[in-house]
Amino acid sequence: MGRRRKMEDAIVILGLGPLIQEDEDLIALFDGHGGLEVASFLAKNFHKKLRYNLTQHPDPKEALRTTFLDMDQSFTKEKMCGSTAVVAYLKSQHLYIANCGDSRAVLGIKNFPPQRVSFDHKPSVLSEQKRIQEAGGVVIKLGETYRVNAVLSVTRAFGDFDLKPSVTVDPFIYELDLDEENDYLILACDGIWDVMSDEDAIDLVRSQGSPFKGALLLTQTAFEKGSTDNLSAIVIKLSST
Repeated sequence: MGRRRKMEDAIVILGLGPLIQEDEDLIALFDGHGGLEVASFLAKNFHKKLRYNLTQHPDPKEALRTTFLDMDQSFTKEKMCGSTAVVAYLKSQHLYIANCGDSRAVLGIKNFPPQRVSFDHKPSVLSEQKRIQEAGGVVIKLGETYRVNAVLSVTRAFGDFDLKPSVTVDPFIYELDLDEENDYLILACDGIWDVMSDEDAIDLVRSQGSPFKGALLLTQTAFEKGSTDNLSAIVIKLSST
């Protein structure tokens, strides 16, 4: 959904078991830019590489990081398009989030403000500016938007080989144990978050009582608020109450 002529987002929801264990699930959202090729390739192949790396690395954080790096090496250098990613790996009641770029994960907590469990990798972030400068790149503000080498509005992504090493795929990784107070998890592209706060998004999802209806209303509301980007959202209900 969205106002752009071409949809460049791709979504993956699947269980990794029983080839590993039955209580493992993967939810991922890939937001492409400059073309659909990278996001589409990730949607078809990311889970296969993660499944393998989970057998090689006892620490899921290392398996996720290795998968991000391995997948980025899978693309031909001629492909100048790219993709952000936000990935949720669930093992029983343990949650791992990995992301690069500005696709975001937000965790609902009953009776408390929601918790952002990803990191927005944007050129306006001072630590990212420093890293980019050390890699030989520059951050330039064009209008109201900061861009890497005057081109890209995110600092971490798959692909974008013409902007490496300034643009890296090295992900932010977060882990936590879930409990009954965690009710919903939202994964969404920047088109949602450009016009909606974390709090408003969680409140909207809760008002629907259904993950499907919540995700649909998120995209509809972002569209009505004037978002000009592709709009994709995944909502996962975590607790039964």
